[in-house]
Amino acid sequence: MTDREPSSSWDIVNHDRGANGRGSYAFILDEDGIRIADTEPSQRFTSVAPLPPDVRERISREARYGFTMPVPVLADLALARRLHNTSLSTTFQLEPAGQSEMFQVAQHATSVVSWAYFALSPMSTVTAVANQQLLIIGLIASVMFVAAALIGLIVGHRMTYPILRAVADLRRNSQALSTRRPSNTMRQLSRYGS
Repeated sequence: MTDREPSSSWDIVNHDRGANGRGSYAFILDEDGIRIADTEPSQRFTSVAPLPPDVRERISREARYGFTMPVPVLADLALARRLHNTSLSTTFQLEPAGQSEMFQVAQHATSVVSWAYFALSPMSTVTAVANQQLLIIGLIASVMFVAAALIGLIVGHRMTYPILRAVADLRRNSQALSTRRPSNTMRQLSRYGS
């Protein structure tokens, strides 16, 4: 192999197949844009863009990947443009070569060697997860609203029931006093007054 030992990189990348949803995959590009690890073995040691002649010569002379033949090109110009991104981590969307839908891409540049790690997930998978989370949050909010409304009704009823009962008692007593004959009241008052 090489002094960079890509087989351990292959293991890392292979564990990412499907890890971020159905159809997700990952790969590592070296500083020249060559896939040194990929979840799809047939894409290993392919370039995302045509290599300059001096780079092709150097790779062939060094037998960098265990062979002296030219590195095959599996063109993906969108990735080639992103390869020399100076930030360590970034996310973006693109339609990778050979795919028929948009993917959410997370890119992380390594600090020890000039490699870039790419993890790709189909947007349909990403949005399905987001939609599922929205549905769950909506259901939880609805349950909380219904629970709060029921608690409010119960507490409100318990607080107002004694007041309503007292008002009803006052009305009954008031009606009872108003239906009494006034002559009896006057006689009782006159007895005490004399």
